[in-house]
Amino acid sequence: MLYYKMEEYKSAIVAFENVVKDFPTTKYQEECLFLSLKSAYLYAQNSIESKKEERYKSTIDHYNKLIEIFPATEYKKEASRILSAAEEKLKDYHTVN
Repeated sequence: MLYYKMEEYKSAIVAFENVVKDFPTTKYQEECLFLSLKSAYLYAQNSIESKKEERYKSTIDHYNKLIEIFPATEYKKEASRILSAAEEKLKDYHTVN
């Protein structure tokens, strides 16, 4: 959580994924998956232009992982909003380039 609060999103993604991997039965698994999705989006958003497409695609992968494991996640509304924003950014990227 510290990395996330410090806006070190790449490190936050790794940390949240490690929690899920190392502690698969933790009660925080859903929250960690959601925060890794949110971190992935913010990381993409704050990236240099040449890396944005790849990182928005990674955001979509994080969304799919969250929904695969927790189809009725309590974060569904915000996760869907992040997914839509990432997909929209990808469209903009393809339109511009």
